[in-house]
Amino acid sequence: MRKYIILTIAIILSLQLLGQTQKTFVKSFPNPSTTITVNLNAPIEFKEWNQPYVRILTKVILDNGNSNVLTAIAKSGRYRLLAKQSEKSTEIYRSTALNPLKYKGQLLKEQISYTIFVPKNAEVNVVGDPKNEL
Repeated sequence: MRKYIILTIAIILSLQLLGQTQKTFVKSFPNPSTTITVNLNAPIEFKEWNQPYVRILTKVILDNGNSNVLTAIAKSGRYRLLAKQSEKSTEIYRSTALNPLKYKGQLLKEQISYTIFVPKNAEVNVVGDPKNEL
């Protein structure tokens, strides 16, 4: 009986290590302008709110990685967002291109999506393909 319990625990732990992992990153930008241009080429959900700034939640799922791998990739700046601001507009974009990554000889399967909270009365323009699955 004891062997079965140990075997069951070992199987459960190995399945958890092989499963997907996810993290959500939060970035905010002041918004002195009335037009916001978003260039992210990933699924985006927009929500209005009563705050004077833009808040972006970046959800990253690694189907074949673990949390340590995802943390290391994030620290390298892969998911960092930047903003160019002028009097009339704010452009939000990624700081790096999302080239394919390999870990232990396997191509990492990542899914990236964004939830963007924009101030009410702000005009939003989307550049690129917001439905592009990465």
